[in-house]
Amino acid sequence: MDFSAFSAPDFDAVAWLNDALAQPRPQGESLLQHVSNLRTKIQVVSMGLINSLDELSANCVSRIPRVLRDIEQIRKEALQLRAYLQEQEGVVSQLEGDTSRSIAELARLDEMKSRINAMTRIVAEADRFKTQLKTFETTNEHADVRTLANALEELNASYDVLKELPDFKNYKINIATYRERLESQLRPKLINAFNQHAAAEAVECVEIFHQIGRIDEVHSLYFLSRVPTITKFWQDFDAPKTPLAPGQPLPPPAVPLPKWLPGFYNELLHLLNTEAPWLIGVFPDSADVISGLLMECLKVINETYEQRLALLSLDQLIQSYSVTKTFADNLRGLLTSAGPSKKFQVKGAIFQPYRQMQARYAQLEKVFISRDVAALKPTKGDFMTTISNLRDTVPKLFLLLESTLQRCNAFTAGCESEALVNSVLQVVMDEYLGHFKTLVVHLRQVAGLEAAPQNAEAMKKKLTATDGEVFHDWKEAFFQGALQLLEVSNSLEQRLQGFIQTLCSALLQQKPKLFTTPKSSAPALHEFEFVESVDPILEADHSKAKKLFAFLSSLEDASTRTVLNAAEKSVQQLISTSQRFVFDTMFTYVRDKLTYVPSFDEWAKESTPGAVVLNFSLSPLGYIKLIVEHLLILPQVLEPYDSHEALEKIAFDDIRSTAAPVNSVAAGFIERDEDDDSGKGKSSGYAAQWISEVARATQTLFL
Repeated sequence: MDFSAFSAPDFDAVAWLNDALAQPRPQGESLLQHVSNLRTKIQVVSMGLINSLDELSANCVSRIPRVLRDIEQIRKEALQLRAYLQEQEGVVSQLEGDTSRSIAELARLDEMKSRINAMTRIVAEADRFKTQLKTFETTNEHADVRTLANALEELNASYDVLKELPDFKNYKINIATYRERLESQLRPKLINAFNQHAAAEAVECVEIFHQIGRIDEVHSLYFLSRVPTITKFWQDFDAPKTPLAPGQPLPPPAVPLPKWLPGFYNELLHLLNTEAPWLIGVFPDSADVISGLLMECLKVINETYEQRLALLSLDQLIQSYSVTKTFADNLRGLLTSAGPSKKFQVKGAIFQPYRQMQARYAQLEKVFISRDVAALKPTKGDFMTTISNLRDTVPKLFLLLESTLQRCNAFTAGCESEALVNSVLQVVMDEYLGHFKTLVVHLRQVAGLEAAPQNAEAMKKKLTATDGEVFHDWKEAFFQGALQLLEVSNSLEQRLQGFIQTLCSALLQQKPKLFTTPKSSAPALHEFEFVESVDPILEADHSKAKKLFAFLSSLEDASTRTVLNAAEKSVQQLISTSQRFVFDTMFTYVRDKLTYVPSFDEWAKESTPGAVVLNFSLSPLGYIKLIVEHLLILPQVLEPYDSHEALEKIAFDDIRSTAAPVNSVAAGFIERDEDDDSGKGKSSGYAAQWISEVARATQTLFL
């Protein structure tokens, strides 16, 4: 039986008693006996616990005096430890104060020592400097340049220590004088070594100049020994062969600059290729020296380069620029060891003379093509000749635009793309379309579509005649010519759309050559990085670069780009005008005949009130015969063009709105007629649609 449950905090006496009574009883033992035995066991356990508790309490009471004595002893020892710690804390505080004073004293002594050492070194350097200064003059007269360089180096090292002292500041002039005297002895030897390509002598002189801190002077002397050769070659281009009289102007060069430039660049490239291997053994920074030599040569020629380019036409400029690009490409092998910044500087110097011309590209292009644009203006002639002239100018126009695009990319590498589109191509299209519209007006006048009204009485007599003198006098040639004009207008639109595609594609091909998009997931429109071969003009003008990047980016989406948008709208208006021209050549004949009908006696009478249909004579008058004959002829005329593309895109609504006014009575007939015809003719050709429109306009005007 488990009695440990009595010590549990959640002990339940009833539950424990029920569990104990539920245990199996020995065979033959009654419940009363079992309960009695259980009580006896509980009493025995209880007595054992009471005895154990009494014994434990007695032991604890007996030990209390000893524990109290131990606690008192511990308290005394704690007080002693506290006093000892306080004493040690005072000792440590005293030691800290003594240490800080000692450290400060040591620092002061160390500073005094440093000053003493510095003064000792300065005094020693001063004595050494005075001794070197006294002996330098004697050494300068008898020693060689290497000994002089060593002595000057030591003298300069001593001066660097003493230069802050007031008594030694004036000695800087003496040292500069000694250095200049040494350089004057070295210059002839160095220049001779450069001219003779004597590597050993040149290396010795370069080392001495480097030793005395004058390596820049060596570079200047080297450039001075090489640049005059290139300068003379450059000046010979326009130098007169014979002396000129006072006031006589310079004659033009014997050879154009684009043809002369390859020889000059070959001479310059030959000089650089000759010097490069020799410089490697002479200068430790040979790559910088060869690029420096090139920069000095370019600096000299660029002073007059721009003046010579200003005298050239655009095509000559492009030829010269192409030669210069070839020269720049040939320099890559020589500048392999040069750094990126140095390469960029060299490239900028090579193309510097062209920068002003490139910035003025749009002006130069307009001047260059002005004669060709003027030649595109079709001349006026008879009706068919004028239309033929118009047709011939369309392919010439787009050949001119394509050549303009090629020149822009060849001369500016796409940097002036926006100026090309807005200031050149759009202007050319506007001027050409202006000429085109003027000729359309002229053609309408020739076709009699803008003619003044004829004599009313004569026309009335003709239109009311009933005899055989009435004949159909419609001039079909004007209709044929108007249809050809519409074909020319549609061809112009197709060619313009094709050119816009070519233009955008060509300009977008330049974008990766100038920019690279940052590696962000969604770069903004103005975010870009330059490629290594970017034009220096963009690197120098970031606002221009951002504007160009945004313009080129706008060309990527065909649905939103607006390149030559104004020209497209003008061409669409021109097509609409040509369509109206075709319609007028068919309908004007009817309109002219019906114009005078209201003045006839029959039409002047008042109609019967409530009548909807007018009364007519039994025999048709002349105007009826002419109109009917004209409407019957039109299907035969239009039949060959039933599937012609020129008749496809027609804005019938615009034609209806201007063909003839519609009164209220006519509106009812027309509305019913359109309802009857709805669903008809949709499978018919374009010619049937035009005939329907002419018939509808005739009905509208008649009613």
